[in-house]
Amino acid sequence: MLVWRKADNLTAFTNGTQSWVDGPFGVETRLDAQRFFWEPNPDGLAIIPTPTAGDRCHTAGLALAVVGSDAGAGNVVGTFRLTNQLDMSCTFFGFPGAQLLDAAGDPLPTNVVRGGGFSATSAPPLTVVVPAHGTAHFLIHWEQVPVGGETTCPVSARLAVIGPDEFLPLTIPINIRACGGGRLDVGAVQPDSVA
Repeated sequence: MLVWRKADNLTAFTNGTQSWVDGPFGVETRLDAQRFFWEPNPDGLAIIPTPTAGDRCHTAGLALAVVGSDAGAGNVVGTFRLTNQLDMSCTFFGFPGAQLLDAAGDPLPTNVVRGGGFSATSAPPLTVVVPAHGTAHFLIHWEQVPVGGETTCPVSARLAVIGPDEFLPLTIPINIRACGGGRLDVGAVQPDSVA
């Protein structure tokens, strides 16, 4: 069976046991009960190649969640959590990518600005070691008041987030009314404080 996976824009073929996926490294083969390190993996299937402690945090070993938001004077800062679902540590360094999506999963205008000059998102990137089943976070700032000649701003139904140096996104439902052409000031991944 040949399928197009709209969520990640990949073409795949399966015979019911194996899948051939045309991904970022060309066509690769895996069992249906496995996921490549670069694929979203909501079912927690075995990852190939097998991760090792200290590797970069890959999409297949991560979960994404909205922690909360703080709003005032037309500005919103959202806090997003990345959870390492593996039984070993992994590392982040840098800024995630982001894309606003409508209810059909189609892209909305999005302009990601790393750091963005907004104080909440301006922390510099650093190596973040996330322990097994631990978490890290990042912030996104957006304006929810029309900017310049804008009269309205589209509202997202979902947000696609690509971890630093990764290939495919994790998506979560969230309504973001990002004005200024969909500008998102994205902060670098930061460690969660240990209580």
